[in-house]
Amino acid sequence: MIVDAIISLPMRSFKAVGANSKTSVLFLHKKRGDEEQPPIFMAKADEIGFERKTKIAKKIGTNDLDAILETYREYRKNKDKLADVSGCKVLRQSPSCFVISPSLVRERLDASFFYAEYVFEIGRSFCRVKDMAVPAYVKADVQKRPRETIKYIEYGSIDKYVGDITNTTEHMGGSAPGRAKYRVSEGDVICAKMLDSEKNVAIVPRELDGQVATNGFVVLRPKEHMTSEALFVLLRKNTTTEQVRWRAIGTIMPSISDEDYLNLKIPTLTKTQIDAYTEKISKFNRDAETRKKYLKSCFE
Repeated sequence: MIVDAIISLPMRSFKAVGANSKTSVLFLHKKRGDEEQPPIFMAKADEIGFERKTKIAKKIGTNDLDAILETYREYRKNKDKLADVSGCKVLRQSPSCFVISPSLVRERLDASFFYAEYVFEIGRSFCRVKDMAVPAYVKADVQKRPRETIKYIEYGSIDKYVGDITNTTEHMGGSAPGRAKYRVSEGDVICAKMLDSEKNVAIVPRELDGQVATNGFVVLRPKEHMTSEALFVLLRKNTTTEQVRWRAIGTIMPSISDEDYLNLKIPTLTKTQIDAYTEKISKFNRDAETRKKYLKSCFE
């Protein structure tokens, strides 16, 4: 089979009929003789003309499919000129339409993934998460310490709106959840890699130093020129969490790999910006700690 085009529809396109799965539309034709796979037209639709939050599916004024069709027809007229595309060629910015070389296509066939990797940009200066942080995985081995009491950090432990770890559950090592895998340290940044939990990013505070987190987190430690506070800000930015969504949708399990997380694009910060973020987030955390102590004393 030859893949002509892949159009990624937005999340919940079929909410009206009770389906929330991410959908991509593939256009294929039967291979003719010794025909080889040409560059593949891809597009990412953000809106399809209908409201997607409820089952009412009322019409809205924005429909990217018309513009995508127009761009595809224009591409078909000139596709011979793009036959030797060796990477990615952007045809239209909004809605995003582009052509991908078949050499880049491996296991994934959804346009959202390729948009995140080859089209999406963070302004003029960006780097990858792996340039600013390193994985910090320390096996907890809680089953080997059955009588140890641990505080368990999972997705629900993080307030996704502010990034604080607001609640944990206590377990004896022998009865801890099977996903309780990583021993975390003060200053580690833990990041959820699951779709719809991508905002669950937090800095491990002092009182949770040495406690245990689920293996659903990527555990990162900032490199020497970065700080936990500045890294925390970068990983909670919409531009970062959207990349998690784009990479996660369309997978069997709606999450991304650790490697994909380390390859997310983030803005390059100057030392002045890093220092400013560090000072502000540190102050907010100190203020929050003061409030907690005061309220605790009131209740006691």
